Amino acid sequence: IDAWDGLTEIQPEGAGTREDPYQIKNGAELAWFAKEVNSSPANNKLCAVLANDIDLNDKPWTPIAQQAADNIAYAGVFDGQNYGVHGLDVTVEFAGSSGRRHGGLFGNIGASGVVKSVKVAGVVRQMRGSSSLADYQNQNYAVGGIAGRSSGIIYNCESSVVLTNGRTYSNCNYIGGIVGYQLGGVIEGCSSYAI
Repeated sequence: IDAWDGLTEIQPEGAGTREDPYQIKNGAELAWFAKEVNSSPANNKLCAVLANDIDLNDKPWTPIAQQAADNIAYAGVFDGQNYGVHGLDVTVEFAGSSGRRHGGLFGNIGASGVVKSVKVAGVVRQMRGSSSLADYQNQNYAVGGIAGRSSGIIYNCESSVVLTNGRTYSNCNYIGGIVGYQLGGVIEGCSSYAI
């Protein structure tokens, strides 16, 4: 497995459609896919499959569709084909007074999004929370192994991440092994070994 250097981004083969999804074989290609999805709401329907195990090498990871806004939540199909993404390293911190960030391999999976058959291992940290924030505000900083927030379909996935909460406030604990904050949608056939 080629370990990702934390910087390189390479466009994978494929067209990003359901019929011809991107074929992701290494960390550099997964990083390109994440950046492409995050670059514009028009790209939130891009589709991909893993064609190999991925080593993110404990380099800081920006989640795919990290923003909480529904119009840029992930709405494509991501099929891990039972491959794993190892060395995930995500930290969710304050994003400004009106900012929202979710953390995991994915940030926010929308109602039309499907993530299936992917295994994730690494560390996800939730560093945002405050006793002065209302409960609904802290929902903007959810973290999980597969996704921070989801309204979509997640099935046949496995999470072995270490989840850490950098705050002691009880109202910032939107943290889960698979998903931190589930808003509708479906989680089926998944396993979490998160600690």
